[in-house]
Amino acid sequence: MAAFLQIDSLDIAFLTGRSMAILLRMMILPEGDPMPVETFRFHIADEVIADTLDRVRRARWPRRLGDGGWGFGVSHDFMRRFVDYWTSDYDWRRTEAELNHWPQFRADIDDCKIHFYHVRGEGAASRPLLLTHGWPGSVLEFLPMIDRLTHPSRHGGSAQDAFTVVVPSAPGFAASIFPDGKPMGPVRTAEMWRTLMVDILGYDRFGVQGGDFGAIVNVQMAARFPEHIAAMHLNLFPVTMAPDDRLSAEEAAYVEQCAAFSAREFGYMNLHGIKPNTVAFALADNPLGTAAWILEKFHAWSDHGGDILEAFTLEQLCANVSLYAFTDTIDSSIRFYEGFHRELGGAYCPADRIAVPTAMAIFPRELLPARPPRSWADRHYDIRRWTPMPRGGHFAAMEEPELLTTDIQAFFRDYL
Repeated sequence: MAAFLQIDSLDIAFLTGRSMAILLRMMILPEGDPMPVETFRFHIADEVIADTLDRVRRARWPRRLGDGGWGFGVSHDFMRRFVDYWTSDYDWRRTEAELNHWPQFRADIDDCKIHFYHVRGEGAASRPLLLTHGWPGSVLEFLPMIDRLTHPSRHGGSAQDAFTVVVPSAPGFAASIFPDGKPMGPVRTAEMWRTLMVDILGYDRFGVQGGDFGAIVNVQMAARFPEHIAAMHLNLFPVTMAPDDRLSAEEAAYVEQCAAFSAREFGYMNLHGIKPNTVAFALADNPLGTAAWILEKFHAWSDHGGDILEAFTLEQLCANVSLYAFTDTIDSSIRFYEGFHRELGGAYCPADRIAVPTAMAIFPRELLPARPPRSWADRHYDIRRWTPMPRGGHFAAMEEPELLTTDIQAFFRDYL
């Protein structure tokens, strides 16, 4: 109880009326009763940081293959540059300060401890919006968007577009912990997000947004809890393959292109989903391997002309890798894929059409299977907004926060 009662006046200002009622009830519970919510701040011990970076410095490197570029996976030469910056110039405390800038909490939900940000928007009419990340991303993706979404008047916009945002860490990521032997997938996550938003925070009707696994979780929420989901904005579009006799020429070409893309890019997904423990043993005690495993995806899935630093800074890349390495969650994060296969059999969306009003922001370097033709997407969703973006890739919130924020604001004006 003491940890929660240390909540300060700023944090209290971010609670809804229903959440305040929960707080007051919790304050009078008998000593020893479990507390469902606590305030939270990231703090990684100095010795954990030092030990992790020392293991990076002492790591045995694989032989340089080819020209050292990205042709065989992660670039050997870029990894040298990254590690030099990570171990010499990067300061985790800067990232930690960014993570701790916004009010955050941890709630006990379904035997898990779920970390989340809860940031109140300006004005009396700010609308609740849930943002969900995927792998190998994190809540760090959304930090550049929080002030734009909650205080648009600071960025040349109108206070009428303000949202109150909730940004949870997915189960097994960063500070969201699930019990050993119980990996989570999109279905259980959708159920926990409903508990978080409705039962804990008191939002009976809200919008959802996300990409990667965040999009799949949002679709599960829209399918299972449509009474709570006012509208859904996605920057990755989960679809399933249609029967061959229903395909147009454009759709048939899309299927063929997706098959080639998946053969080249999705081997990691099979390993994560079917043999996650093998990958976990390879990466859990190997921070250099963790960095390579993550950075290869950031290079392959983002919008640049061959140089990953056109899309991200070394600081951003170190921050995301460090969040996995310093919190010791690379193994639990990849087990989300096992949950995905177990719960949904690898199906990205339900067979039945989703009736919730839906918007799609199409970034040109998003993964090809997540950029279906409009005719295909219409089979699965009630699409009300379809926005081809001029630039950006899979990590849209990090790559193009202004473009994504503007599209979110424009869509939800009519539905939230």
